[in-house]
Amino acid sequence: MNNNLHLKKVVDLFNKNLLNEALKLCEEYKGNKNQHIIKNIIGAIFLKQKKFDLAKDSFFKAIRLNEKFIDPYNNLYHLFNIIKDNQNLILVSKKIYEFDKKNSISNFKLGYAYEISGEYTQAINFYDKALKIGFKDKKLIYNNLGNVYLQLDKIDKSIQFFSLALENDKNNKIIINNLIKAELKNKDLIKIEELLHKAKEIDKNYYEFLINKADFFILKKRFNEAIDLLNNIITAAKNPNPNAYIMLCKIYFTKGEIEKGKKIINQITNLYPNNIDVIRFKGMRDLYDGDFESGWKNYELRISSMNNLYSEIPKWKGEELSKKRLLVYNEQGIGDCIQFSKYLLPLSKHCKNIDFIPNQKLKEIFSNDLNEINICNKNDLSIDKYNYKIPLGSLPKFFFREINKYNDNLILINSQKSEYFRNKIDKSKINIGLVWSGSINGPNEPYRSISLSKFDKILNLNANFYSIQNEIRKEDESYFNKSNIINYGDLLLSDIPSFINTLDLLITTDTSFLHFSGSIKKETWALLSLYPDWRWGKFYDLDPYTNMKIYKQKKFDNWDEVLNLVYDNLKKIINN
Repeated sequence: MNNNLHLKKVVDLFNKNLLNEALKLCEEYKGNKNQHIIKNIIGAIFLKQKKFDLAKDSFFKAIRLNEKFIDPYNNLYHLFNIIKDNQNLILVSKKIYEFDKKNSISNFKLGYAYEISGEYTQAINFYDKALKIGFKDKKLIYNNLGNVYLQLDKIDKSIQFFSLALENDKNNKIIINNLIKAELKNKDLIKIEELLHKAKEIDKNYYEFLINKADFFILKKRFNEAIDLLNNIITAAKNPNPNAYIMLCKIYFTKGEIEKGKKIINQITNLYPNNIDVIRFKGMRDLYDGDFESGWKNYELRISSMNNLYSEIPKWKGEELSKKRLLVYNEQGIGDCIQFSKYLLPLSKHCKNIDFIPNQKLKEIFSNDLNEINICNKNDLSIDKYNYKIPLGSLPKFFFREINKYNDNLILINSQKSEYFRNKIDKSKINIGLVWSGSINGPNEPYRSISLSKFDKILNLNANFYSIQNEIRKEDESYFNKSNIINYGDLLLSDIPSFINTLDLLITTDTSFLHFSGSIKKETWALLSLYPDWRWGKFYDLDPYTNMKIYKQKKFDNWDEVLNLVYDNLKKIINN
């Protein structure tokens, strides 16, 4: 048999799934001309047989024989995706991309590799390129973009792309349930119920549908139904997804049933020791409980940290910095940026060349008069001048035990603006800022926000009340419009510290305003839910705001005791 016929016979056997016969013929092949093709086919046979190490070895042999042969790269891409080797998946995707940068599939593959590795900014970049140059499977790429934006908490964009995907396949159970996930974050109960009804018609037993249904019960505060459904999901599944356990955990912690929640954490840590969602969830709880060694390690697996911005720069892990240049960037929300910015101060004792990139709309609130710390725009960066980078949220693990040595912060109070606001407010009464709700998409919602009408007794005290939140929820609009609250919700972010500085007191739920006020040492009363964010646990004992008083719920979803105490204490202050 000549070599060409031999090769054709191998391919025919492979396509018919006669793998052992195909492998035997490959081993009998004697020619040199097509050895790279033979090695690639041998690798593909091993891949089908799930002999992954042998497959990988054969693909690399094929590449060594002919580096311009793309097939083994594509097969390695498939292999690394199967075995969840994300680092090598990105490397091989880059190789495929180099073959043809204008190929939509090459761009898609690189985007997908970045997505599952948690590098979402890069994923969006290559998915967008794939769309622009004609990627044909619109449903697939729209769905993937929806997932990426969902992970980044850009809910409106996520809903937009999931909706586009669903237009391309109206009965796709994966896409419709992804859209429900996004709407659950958006808290649109009517839309969620409508989509759940459609998803039920498509597949009422689909795992993601059942999880979404449980999440809907939680949002509606129908906890017993959610618990029953989640337990049924876990019991029915042979290998239940850990998310069902995590949701159960969250219910118990939210309701204050701490021991039940801890029991499930121990259970899933044993069942899924390598699952990133489990490790991430446990890390947050460890930080809350004060197990900082485990907590900080696992906090590095937060989604925002894994979105590897400025990938060309190595991450700082505690190396000597005396003669180095360091880039610090905020990768989380406004409140995180404000709270953690003070950790730049102890960092500046170790490094004299720090560039800090906050959220762009926050740049003006930071003072730029420290020689070691330069507040800058991301557009001003020259990436090759930095020795290291670190996300802002990773600084506390290095300095949280010594932060109280530093009394300053980087928040800028504009004296002229403060004087302007002082001339506008009525000084004949005590002046109180009020924030009762945050973003509906925020964490621990709706439990960290309070209905405005519950403040009725407080608002009837002899004081001036100023709303500084920029969003009034529909359910609060009627009461708000009839109240005596003075609306300052249209302040620029850069003006907020100066305005808060003119007040006598800020009363606020867990929002970014709390961190503004705490950072500038304004008298602040923080209204916290029964199970607040991890930073209000043991971490806060080590790193408190010095002028802040905590009013925390004692019973789940019951603000009455908290607000009655606020009323009594505020009345005493006003009377005095």
